[in-house]
Amino acid sequence: MAITMAVEGGELDLNVWEPVIIKNLCESFKLLENGLVLFADKCVKDLAPNIEICKAYASNSTALSTTISSIFGYKVGTKVARKAFDENKSVKDVVLELGILNKEQADEVLDPMVMISPKRSSAVIKKYKEIYKN
Repeated sequence: MAITMAVEGGELDLNVWEPVIIKNLCESFKLLENGLVLFADKCVKDLAPNIEICKAYASNSTALSTTISSIFGYKVGTKVARKAFDENKSVKDVVLELGILNKEQADEVLDPMVMISPKRSSAVIKKYKEIYKN
C-alpha cells in the first residue's frame, strides 16, 4: 500500500517519494525471500512426486487439444476437448476414435513432453500443418 501511495504522489519523471518506494520494495523482497525459505523448508523439502500419476495427469489433460486446434483449427480442437471431457476419455483416444490422426501421429503430436518444449512443439505443429493443409 505504501508503494502504491508513493507512486500516486509522484509527479511524472520527478518522484520525491522514490526513497519510500525503494525502501518498501526492499522490505517486501526480504519478506518474500524469508517466506520462500520457510515454504521450501516446511512444505516442499520432503515431497516426492508420484511419477506414474503425474504422467497420467499429463497424458489425460484436455490441454493437449490445443495442439489439435493449432493443426486442424479451433472447431476441431474444441470438439475433441469437449468429447474427451464429456466421455471421460483422453484426447488421444478421441483423436483416434474420430480418425483425425493415426496412432503413430497421435503419439507424436499429443506427447506432453513435446508440448513443454517450444522448439519441438512448433516443429511438430508445423510438420502436421503442412501434411493436413487441405
